Amino acid sequence: MRLLLAHNFYREEGGENSVYRALAALLRDAGHEVVEYVRDSRELDGQGALARAAAIPAGFASRRTAREVSALVARARPQAALVQNVFPLISPAIYGTLRELAVPVGQLVYNYRFLCPDGHLFTRGAICERCLRGSTLPAVRFACYRDSRLASAWYAGIVGWHRWRDTFARIDAFGVPDRFMEAKLAAGGLGLGRCVVLGNPFDLPPRPRALARGDGLLFVGRLVPQKGLGTLLRALAASGLDAPLTVVGDGPARAALEAEARAWLGDRVRFLGPVFGEQVAELMANSAALVVPSEWYDNAPLVVYQAFAAGLPVLASDIDGLPEVVEHERTGLLVPPGDVAAWAAALRRACGDPSARMRWGAAARERAERDFGAAAYGARVDELLRRLAG
Repeated sequence: MRLLLAHNFYREEGGENSVYRALAALLRDAGHEVVEYVRDSRELDGQGALARAAAIPAGFASRRTAREVSALVARARPQAALVQNVFPLISPAIYGTLRELAVPVGQLVYNYRFLCPDGHLFTRGAICERCLRGSTLPAVRFACYRDSRLASAWYAGIVGWHRWRDTFARIDAFGVPDRFMEAKLAAGGLGLGRCVVLGNPFDLPPRPRALARGDGLLFVGRLVPQKGLGTLLRALAASGLDAPLTVVGDGPARAALEAEARAWLGDRVRFLGPVFGEQVAELMANSAALVVPSEWYDNAPLVVYQAFAAGLPVLASDIDGLPEVVEHERTGLLVPPGDVAAWAAALRRACGDPSARMRWGAAARERAERDFGAAAYGARVDELLRRLAG
C-alpha cells in the first residue's frame, strides 16, 4: 500500500518522535511504500521576529502545508495518509487538503492536544479537563502552555477555532495507544466508532539469558512534578527499606528533586541524567523493578515496554492506560497515584519478595512477546489501514 506519513517533529526528543521513526521503519519492513511529509519545530530556532510572527497565523492553517502536500499527493498518489503531530508548523490544514484530494486520513494520537491546548490534561499540579469540550479559554487563564498566557492563547485559539469549524471530523479513523485514550477522545466528542487501539511500535529484543536481577529500583522519565518522582522519594523514605534508587532522565524539576532526595535518602539515590539504548537495558537487567509513579495521564510509556522485554516487573500508578499494560500481582503492582503510604507498602512488597519478582518478570516477558512485537503491532496497524481503505 502506498502511504503518506506526516509528522511535525518536536523540538525536544522524546517518545513521540521515536514512535514516528519506528512506525515508518515498521511499515517499510512490512512492504508498504512510504512517503513522508515532515517539519521540525526547531525550524523556528534562530529565526527573526518577522519569521516567528508569520508562524502565528500559519499555526491555524498553513498555506505552505496545503501547497506542499498537494504536490506530494499528485506525485506519489498515496492510497491513505497516517498523520501524527501537526502542531505548530504543519497545522490542521493538512486534514482539509487531504480530504479535498480524496486521500483517507488516519490520525495517530499520543497526547491530548485535540482536547487540551497544552496536550496533557494537567495544570497547576493536578489533572485538568476544563477544555475537554467547549471553550478553550481556561488554558489562557491558567497559562497552561509553557507558563505563558501568550503561547497558551495561540494554542487555545488553534484548537478552539478548528473545534468550532469541525475540522477534526475530516479524520476518517484514529489510532490510539490504549482504550483510555479512546474513551477520552469520545468524551471530547471525537473518534466515536472510529478508533483502533494500536499500542506503540516497539523493537522487541531477543529473550534475555536471565530475567532481570538486582536489589535496586529504577525510574526512567522526564523530571517534572507530574511524573510522581517526589511521591516515590517520600515513599521510599517511609518504607524503611535500604534499597537504592537510580533515576534516569532530565527536566526542569531535577534540581529540586535532587535536593529532596538528599534530604530524605542521603546518597541512596543516583541521578544519571539522560541515558539511552544499551545503557538503559543494562540498568534494567540489574534492577529489582521499574517504578512508574505517574500522577497524570501518561499514555502507554515505552519504558514499560522496555521493562517487560527485559523481564523486569513494573510498579505503576493505577491511572490512565497503565492498568491496561501492568497487571496487578501478575506483571507487577498497581498503586494509587500520589499515595505515599500505598507506595511505601508496594515497595516493601516488591523488594521483600524476590520469588514474586521473578514470577512477575517472567509474565512480563511473556506479555511482551505476545503483544509488543512487530508482528502483533503490525496486525493492529493493518486493521487501521483496512478501515481507511474501506
